[in-house]
Amino acid sequence: MGEEYVDAMSPKPPAVGRTDLRADLSPTTLDHVSASIDTMRGTVSSQWGRRPDGRIDLAVTIPYNTEAEIWVPTQDKPVTAPRDVAFVRDDTSGGAAYKVYRARAGPYRFNASGGGQRV
Repeated sequence: MGEEYVDAMSPKPPAVGRTDLRADLSPTTLDHVSASIDTMRGTVSSQWGRRPDGRIDLAVTIPYNTEAEIWVPTQDKPVTAPRDVAFVRDDTSGGAAYKVYRARAGPYRFNASGGGQRV
């Protein structure tokens, strides 16, 4: 890839009648980042914050009639995800490890440990 970013939301090729997107973040030395983008289905948003122990908390909102692939950085620590998201795979990007999930419309929270939930 060769590009550096702290939060990225990019459209993926959609299925008929549906909008797909990828919500991805790359933890840097920052302690908090939030981003949003307006789409024809509504606003997609992503926020993450670093805990004092270095782990990441991530909140993502996916608009109506949209599915998203959410890349959660593991930093070699367990990730707790909401029950109503599907684990897709373990992956890497730029040398960092990620858990990749698939989610439908709604607000979600992912935590480095404990308490992943749909909000």
